[in-house]
Amino acid sequence: MNWLRRVLRAAFPAGCPELDLHGLRVSEALVEVERFVARAEQQAVGEVRIVCGKGRHSPSGVGVLRLAVPGWLDAHGYAGRYRREVDRDGRDGALRVVLRR
Repeated sequence: MNWLRRVLRAAFPAGCPELDLHGLRVSEALVEVERFVARAEQQAVGEVRIVCGKGRHSPSGVGVLRLAVPGWLDAHGYAGRYRREVDRDGRDGALRVVLRR
């Protein structure tokens, strides 16, 4: 039963707005990230989760959004800090972002 609790907690993080970028091109994804983060800041949300994907369907096996989104966050100064969320097979497909106030 403990595994079910972990799965549910990962799927439904309490009180943390989430943006899922699966299926978007980099240019489309970055527009969505900008809208999402700006809206979260307006609503005084302290932390958000951005799902980039792991790149399993990318030709190179490395997700382009896994590289582009952190670069965008760094360049635009929205994030106070962020960390990659690593799953049990050691791959990261999401970022937990603490926003600047």
